[in-house]
Amino acid sequence: MKSQSKGSILLNAFSRPNQINDCLESLIQANSKANHPIVVVYQKGNSESKKVLDDFGDLITHRLDIEGLFASSLPNINFNRVLGYQFCFEWLGADWVLAVEEDVVISPDTVNFIEQVIKKENGKLFFRGINLGSRISSSKDVSTYSKLRFGLHGQCSVLTSKTWNHFEASRLLNNSVKRPFDSQLENYLRRGYMATPNRSRFIDSGWNGTHAPSNPNHEYFRQLEESFVNTFDSNLIYCHDQAVHYWGTQKLNEFRVAGLPRELIRSLYHYLINLKRLTLNWVDSKTKNES
Repeated sequence: MKSQSKGSILLNAFSRPNQINDCLESLIQANSKANHPIVVVYQKGNSESKKVLDDFGDLITHRLDIEGLFASSLPNINFNRVLGYQFCFEWLGADWVLAVEEDVVISPDTVNFIEQVIKKENGKLFFRGINLGSRISSSKDVSTYSKLRFGLHGQCSVLTSKTWNHFEASRLLNNSVKRPFDSQLENYLRRGYMATPNRSRFIDSGWNGTHAPSNPNHEYFRQLEESFVNTFDSNLIYCHDQAVHYWGTQKLNEFRVAGLPRELIRSLYHYLINLKRLTLNWVDSKTKNES
């Protein structure tokens, strides 16, 4: 069954073979009815991880095996992720990309949820993408999502092609050495909204990672698991129903329609500044050619 929207699923893999196996199994299950391409960026160096990826064979649509370019892990993670996005958006022509880390398992209905939300939200001016984590308890309806002003859930999230095209890939790659990838996007994402399920679509076992709690019993991991949706209902219709979200102790701000005029003015301002710069460059170039 072919999907109406053109998406890609991106996994960045390195050194955790058991987690890579579990992650890929969940991606394949969630994608079974949609058949979006699955892209794996594998940083070479762990023979067991390579064997796991080899065993999946043709279930992985595209696999990019690359060398680690940097001495520390975080710049490599950033660089590999940008490279993966670039491949999905610019080579495969994806409308959206679901990017996951190797220590994440996603819900069986994740791709179905993404496709429905993309269909509802993607034409809206301030829609930036989808964060797939929630720490709301299991009492909340699995079919609902909120609109939040927040940065990227780096573990598991969706960017649209419109959001990707707002940035220069070369600049993101150059900055990957000194700045976390999600921080490079944060200001732009917060000027709009990220659709966020009121029940989590991923669980995270990254307690040995670079930017997560080291304690596997930390409330972050526990709350994600308690909120996790482990079912799939093909008849479910997903809809916006605003809920109060917390990420740790931080209360997340709701995206409000009342804020649109100010955002619209700001967007027009930046558009006019860029237009002025382009016009001046054109006039300067024409003057030089005529002289």
